[in-house]
Amino acid sequence: MKYFLFLLCIQALGCGCSFFSDTRDISLTIPEPDPTWQTAFPELYLQVTVYSDNNDKDLYTVDSGVTRISIPIRKSAFSFIIADWYKNNASIGLKPLGAVYGNTDGTGTDTLALSYCGGFVAERCLSCIKKGYDINGFNAHRLVSLLEERGTNPWSFDTAKIEQDIAGKTFNTFSLKQLETAEHKTVLEEGTWFFNSLYYQPIISNGIDEVSLGQLPFGFHVLFHQSTGKRIELMVDKYEVIALTPL
Repeated sequence: MKYFLFLLCIQALGCGCSFFSDTRDISLTIPEPDPTWQTAFPELYLQVTVYSDNNDKDLYTVDSGVTRISIPIRKSAFSFIIADWYKNNASIGLKPLGAVYGNTDGTGTDTLALSYCGGFVAERCLSCIKKGYDINGFNAHRLVSLLEERGTNPWSFDTAKIEQDIAGKTFNTFSLKQLETAEHKTVLEEGTWFFNSLYYQPIISNGIDEVSLGQLPFGFHVLFHQSTGKRIELMVDKYEVIALTPL
């Protein structure tokens, strides 16, 4: 028996002490940024933040075009990953990628894929945790799967309702309520404009005529000019679209 334990210890040491480590290495796959985004922001890169359930967080910088990295993740009950698009050490305001690691039983996988649905779910969970709610037992993986199955812009759902039900441990499929939408027109500077979410089509403007912004959920939106990177913040409601920054 002693000999067996000795061999086990030697094997653990030979594996880089992973047997005793409180972390495990996972492979993180990263989708390439949209070409429109790269044109507007040639120096675009990802700031990947891993939030653990013990309030620790680890930061990783990933250059644009890198599609896979290996990172250590703590063997905690769960971790949430937010990958935010950065330029010059500041977030641009594009919707983040993300993922959920592990379950409440501490299990996990050796491979994770960053996605926008994963980013949305990680945002909701972290928001609940920062507000002091215990979300132990919430199946965040299932919510990511539900959103991916629907193929709908996750930010078009009522985030307040989702967070309320996660916090109250009453979340179910009926918690996914679509926000109301409206279509408005406005005059934009000449060129191609794109939203901070890939779920909307780019807008081409001649700089003179009004252009449709498409059906937008009520709330806050951001437009970027493809050639200059100019940013416009909009607030949409049933009756109008308000430019929070000059058009």
